Amino acid sequence: MGETLAVELAPFSIRVLIVEPGAFRTENIFSQPFYEDNPIPDYDELRKVAIAHYKAVDGMQPGDPLKAMQALVDVIHGEGRAKGKAWPLFLPLGVETETAIRDKFETLDGLIDEWDELIRDTRLDNLWYGTALLALSVLLLLVFQKIIEFRRAVHSVNNHPGYRLLLNTLGPIENFFPRVPGITPGGFHMWRRKHKDFESHGWDVITYASPSTLYMRIVSAFLGSKTNFYVADPDAIKEITTHRARFPKPVEQYKLLTFFGNNIVASEGEEWKRYRKITAPAFSERNNRLVWDETILIVQDLFNNVWGDQEEIAYNHAVDLTLPMALFVIGVAGFGRRIFWKEDELVPPGHKLTFKGALHTVAKEVFTKLVVPDWVLKLGLTESHRQTTLAFDELHMYLVEMIRARKESEKKEERYDLFSSLLDANEEEEDGQVKLQDSELIGNLFIFLIAGHETTAHTLCYVFAMLAMHPEEQETLYEHIKTKSVIQDGGLLDYECMNALPYCGWVLNETLRMFPPVHSIPKSVAEDTTITISNAEARYWEDPHTFKPKRFMDDKWPRDAFLPFNAGPRACLGRRFTETESVAVIAMIVSRPAKKTRTQIKTGPKYDAS
Repeated sequence: MGETLAVELAPFSIRVLIVEPGAFRTENIFSQPFYEDNPIPDYDELRKVAIAHYKAVDGMQPGDPLKAMQALVDVIHGEGRAKGKAWPLFLPLGVETETAIRDKFETLDGLIDEWDELIRDTRLDNLWYGTALLALSVLLLLVFQKIIEFRRAVHSVNNHPGYRLLLNTLGPIENFFPRVPGITPGGFHMWRRKHKDFESHGWDVITYASPSTLYMRIVSAFLGSKTNFYVADPDAIKEITTHRARFPKPVEQYKLLTFFGNNIVASEGEEWKRYRKITAPAFSERNNRLVWDETILIVQDLFNNVWGDQEEIAYNHAVDLTLPMALFVIGVAGFGRRIFWKEDELVPPGHKLTFKGALHTVAKEVFTKLVVPDWVLKLGLTESHRQTTLAFDELHMYLVEMIRARKESEKKEERYDLFSSLLDANEEEEDGQVKLQDSELIGNLFIFLIAGHETTAHTLCYVFAMLAMHPEEQETLYEHIKTKSVIQDGGLLDYECMNALPYCGWVLNETLRMFPPVHSIPKSVAEDTTITISNAEARYWEDPHTFKPKRFMDDKWPRDAFLPFNAGPRACLGRRFTETESVAVIAMIVSRPAKKTRTQIKTGPKYDAS
């Protein structure tokens, strides 16, 4: 009982000590006569022996009760001979007690040796069968429970048309599965299928009901039924995106983007308002002009120092051109660091990579950073993991140094890159608002990098692909640029030229309509809801699967069915940044102003058959 009591009281920091004393010279046991009333005859002989024993030891006990009490006090207080020793559950006192305990241990040890075969041969036969049966029973109960939850989820939406799937559509792992009816819709299904799922069900709002979700750290687990609404109706989309309070952003899905610090993308409520108030001014008209001017110079540098006088320039993939180009633009217009196509930049003291090298690797390996846990990256099991860790550490170090240098400088240079504008806006923040911490500044700058690089680079890649596959549109675009007479001396285009080149914007918009950089925009309500970009829907776009930039010539084109930059209060702050950069690149690449002959974008032999 004492051992059980010790376990029960341990959570309350109450300790138990089981004292087992031997024979100590006290008078308590002999101060009263032995009780002999109503004796049981069967115990007469045993009683006589016990009484004789106690009378014989009276006054002959070897134990000193004072020493016993002193030992007990020492153990309780951890003093004297008990100092530095762990608390004992048992405290035997006296030589005869020690002898008796040792004799009992010896007896038990001998008994176990003698009877070990009988003692051990008591297990259930076919133990594996019982274990398997138990596991199967638990699994069946779990499946039954999830079936009930799944039916409730479907019933909660009145069995609205849509898909009933084993795997959820929003987990990151599901994107690596092929399309299997009843199991999974397939990787990036909304981007690949666009409006086909809505057409097959005859509704502009469909449901995806699933009993499970796969997550990064769980290979397969039932974690509760999920019902997601996918919305393709422009009026409904406008309602959802306009009312931010009723349809908040599920920021838990964006926590992976906070490894540098909290930011505007992974925030909501008052925190989002605070970030937006400070970051929005950075995307100014002056910054747009800087984006245009620097993009023109970057493309001109490409012409002069990379392409030169080559009659034909071949790329294995268009992103081999657009990724570095977008990186250079975000480098100078985002961080105030001009980067050239060909340069021998020295690694600064205290660093292992140049700023260009760190920025390039971070932009290239951001997906690795998002999906691989930090502790795995730090192990450095592969060269990719080692380079990713180094690049992110180096970029963080560069940004910290840039922030510190800017704050400590006496004379602040007038600059309009996002980094400088963000720091200026943060320093000017008043009205009792808390300024952004350095980690928050870096977190938002990192979001600018991701948003301004990856999406723009791939959009431009699709632009060139569509122009190559539609040479008639490429010819129309070239004639449009040529007839506008916007090319300045030296083969450069001035920022004021942008508004005079609407066809470049139409080509960009048509590409974004067909290949949006983000295929869905999640919103939360009582149940998870996702807005699907339904840009290919026939009711809103005539001949939606055909590349027709002139559809944007009509000023009444359906803007509510066009969401490459989101909509409502949470619309992308960098929309004008991307549009400015993209129009400048398209105009320069297609016209190549300094050359007497135009650039002709073509597909390679691999794609000629299609």
